[in-house]
Amino acid sequence: MAQRCGVILRLLRGAGLGARGRRADEGLIAKTVERPGLQQVIAACQARTVGAVIVTKLDRLSRRTRDLPYLVENVCDHESVALHSLAETVDTASASGRFFLRIMGALAEWKGN
Repeated sequence: MAQRCGVILRLLRGAGLGARGRRADEGLIAKTVERPGLQQVIAACQARTVGAVIVTKLDRLSRRTRDLPYLVENVCDHESVALHSLAETVDTASASGRFFLRIMGALAEWKGN
């Protein structure tokens, strides 16, 4: 895990992003939003104590088609928190970006089943 964290930190620096806190749901699959680490991230967004949520891949955030748009629209966008994926570039402010987000969510769910 420490090696993976080092790789992620290098990716963050390469993307011009920083990290102040890390939340992970070790050993849990992203089939539900009811995971301790993700619930902490949602709470931090709602409390507006973070400016961005950074994930390695969108399917690490959720593998359910309905959860990914919910997290983006009702948590990140509603609380003015940016969402960054190190693997995918998604502009959720545009219709095409929101469409792409739903396609990525559907692919993640399909892959998880």
